[in-house]
This record gives sequence, C-alpha cells and structure tokens, in this order.
Amino acid sequence: MNTPAKPGAIARPSATTSAPATQGQGDARPVKTIRELTREIVYDKIGETLLKILPRDITADQYQASLVSLLMQNPELVGCELPALAVAVFNAARCGLDVNPVLGHVYLTPQKVRVPKIDPRNGKAVSDERGNKVYVERQLVRMMVGYKGYIFLGRTCGLTPT
Repeated sequence: MNTPAKPGAIARPSATTSAPATQGQGDARPVKTIRELTREIVYDKIGETLLKILPRDITADQYQASLVSLLMQNPELVGCELPALAVAVFNAARCGLDVNPVLGHVYLTPQKVRVPKIDPRNGKAVSDERGNKVYVERQLVRMMVGYKGYIFLGRTCGLTPT
C-alpha cells in the first residue's frame, strides 16, 4: 500500500481510503484524505487566481508550498467554505505576506458563524412556524496579521529601518 515506486523515492499514501461501514449505510465508501483535499484546493480551485495576484518577489511555488503547509498543520481550514478561505489567502498574498504559520506574518483561523437562513427565491430571511428566524452555521476563515507581518510590511514600505 505505501511502497516506494523505485529506490530512494518517497512513499506516497494510497489514492483513497475506505470509511468503515456502519449499520444501515451499506458498503464502505471512499473518503478523501486531508492531503487530497489540500491538493485539490491549492492547485485546482484557487491556484490560477493566486498566481495572478502574487507580488513579483514571491514565487508561485513558494506561496503554494506555504499554503499546503498551512492546510496540513490546520486541517480545520479544509472544512471551511472555499470562498472564505480564498479571500483570506488572496488578501494575504496581495499584501505580500506569507501564510506559513512558522513565519508568523498572517494567521488564518477557522471560525463558526451563525447567520440567518436566506430563501433563494425572494432573498428574505426564513422563519419557522412561530415566527422565529432560522439560523444556519457557516465555517468561515478569519485572517489576522501577526506582529511579524506588520514589521515586514513596515520594512517593505520603508517606514522602519532594516
């Protein structure tokens, strides 16, 4: 299962794993691993747009490696809504800040938010039979610039001595 293809090659996990079947669910179904979800998010979904907004001094490979490192260290971010994650990553990239948590420029944290459920037909909030608003829980991403990020921005703008 985890055998190297040739001597000296890195062992890679199998393509899919199987979730154990529970009562009433039938056969085992394939489940995507965190690594596969990370690869899908970084390279397939937001990779093209990310390449367009990066500053000149940051290479695309470097930033994508930082993003993969972030998603592997904080798997809860993979479960967040993709547009929220993309906006946070794009904002950090636009400022020239690296998302790698080791550098401490930017911290991306998952955040659960309760928002009123909106009816797509009329755009108004949905109410239950008693007239109370119905709420849904969303997984968003909060971007916080760390103090090292502020120092980096100050140095790149010329506000502080190097």
